[in-house]
Amino acid sequence: MGVTGDGVPKFDFGDGTNYMRFNGTTVYLAGDGTGLTKIQGGSIVTTSLSAISANLGNITAGQIVVGTTNKLWLNENGDGDFHVGGSVKASAPFQVSQAGVLNATGAVIDGTITAQGGAINGELIITATGGMVTGKSSGVEQWRLAKGGLSIRVLNAAGVPIKFLDGSDNLVGHITFGWDSVNLVSSCQYHTEPLDAAGTSVVYVQAQSGATLGTTQARVEMQAYADMGLVLAEVKSTVTDQVVEVLTVSHHTSGTAAAGFGARVSWAGEVSTGGTRYTMAHLDASWAVATTSSRRGLLTLNAKYITTSQEGMRVEGYSTGVRLGFFGAAAVSKAAHIADATDAASVITRANAIIAALEGYGLLATS
Repeated sequence: MGVTGDGVPKFDFGDGTNYMRFNGTTVYLAGDGTGLTKIQGGSIVTTSLSAISANLGNITAGQIVVGTTNKLWLNENGDGDFHVGGSVKASAPFQVSQAGVLNATGAVIDGTITAQGGAINGELIITATGGMVTGKSSGVEQWRLAKGGLSIRVLNAAGVPIKFLDGSDNLVGHITFGWDSVNLVSSCQYHTEPLDAAGTSVVYVQAQSGATLGTTQARVEMQAYADMGLVLAEVKSTVTDQVVEVLTVSHHTSGTAAAGFGARVSWAGEVSTGGTRYTMAHLDASWAVATTSSRRGLLTLNAKYITTSQEGMRVEGYSTGVRLGFFGAAAVSKAAHIADATDAASVITRANAIIAALEGYGLLATS
């Protein structure tokens, strides 16, 4: 310890490993064991640094590992990753890789998410008052569904709509799904826009199913606005001289079909009071004989009187040709030819034959 030839005080205590030294400019401290290792030139070099608090500026480090039971890892072993939580790095609940891939057990995001793609393996619930738009390009919105399809959870009886927009984002229609928890009936309605004169959208198709309709039954309702018509069923083809099948109405049973099994098409309308809808007429198609090899179809035209169905005409397929019946009479084959009358007696005979034929068809009441 002393003053050198340059007039600057200096000191040097200790040996080459453990020392306190001042060279006139910088103070050096060095030690071993669990204590201080080295302080020099504005830096601290040590294997372990403990402090109650610190106010730090820039930190340059090869890696940082903080904590014991709830740890933080940053660039450990130079992997460039950032992990937080738990005591095992590989199973930390929050992880960000060097490539920027985020893995987390959950997230609460108040702002906007921008992503190029990805997959949601669990359930997606949108609880905000807004909605979800996917794949919008040049005014066209597209959905791409995986094998599992698209599931939408209905959280209230009023239902949840899926809206359809045109290229200018104008509403052109929507589908509404609803659930009536009291009557145990689910429904699906397809609406078209613009709104009608009353300010409500037009329900074109409504499908319902549930306990009150029968456990294995469903109902589909279709409506049209004013006199624009309800359904146009059209087959486009190049055929010019054949009849093509356009519409099929079918009935399926889980049992064994027998005579009388068939399908009905009904016509209904509101009455003058109360606005209640009642059936006015119906067309029934059924089996006269349901055996496969000898099956015979039967078609009846019926009108309603209050609650009673009254048959006006029936047409039945038969081996020798179609059969007809009127006013509820059983269908019969075409009557045989009645020869011309040649005298007064034969006129009476022929007239009686004609009357009998008309009675057989049901066009005349029997005597």
